[in-house]
Amino acid sequence: MKFTLLLLILLFSFCAFAQDQTSNYRTKKVAVKDSIVIDSVSINSSKFILRKKNNTIIDSTFYNIDFAKALLTFKKPIETDSIIIE
Repeated sequence: MKFTLLLLILLFSFCAFAQDQTSNYRTKKVAVKDSIVIDSVSINSSKFILRKKNNTIIDSTFYNIDFAKALLTFKKPIETDSIIIE
């Protein structure tokens, strides 16, 4: 009886750890415009990264971001046609 109970507990624990963990953080590739609406809800400021197509990080002096409205506006022109938003 103890062995059967132990076996059942082990099987259930393996099923619990077999689930895929999805992340709430997404990556978007968008065309460069003067202002870009990133999402319909607010975004997390601690995990925000803006990259060019060649994966170089864009300096924060080139853009302004309103995290509550999820609105990205560029202060200076960027010499690429699309950007990657993480």
